[in-house]
Amino acid sequence: MVVIEKHRVAEWMLLSYLSQQRKMYDRITFYEKKYGKSFSQFNKHIQESKNEDFEEWDDLIEWEAYTNFYKQITNTINDIKSGNFEVA
Repeated sequence: MVVIEKHRVAEWMLLSYLSQQRKMYDRITFYEKKYGKSFSQFNKHIQESKNEDFEEWDDLIEWEAYTNFYKQITNTINDIKSGNFEVA
C-alpha cells in the first residue's frame, strides 16, 4: 500500500489548478487587450449593438467561458489552500 500525505496531494492539486488558472488569465487578458474593455463592458457593447458581428459574438462566448472557468478555478484554489477538500 502506498501512503501519500494529504498536504502532498494538496500541493500537486494546487500546482495543477494554478497552471489552469494562468491559462484562463492569459486568454482573458488577450480579449481585454483586443477590445480595450473588460468582459462586462464588452458584453454590454454586444447587447446594445444594432449590428451583428459574428467574430465579436464568438469572442464573447469564449470570453464568457474563460471568465466563468477562471472564477471556478479560483474558488477551487482557495478551497485547496484552506484545506477544504477530500481525497478519495
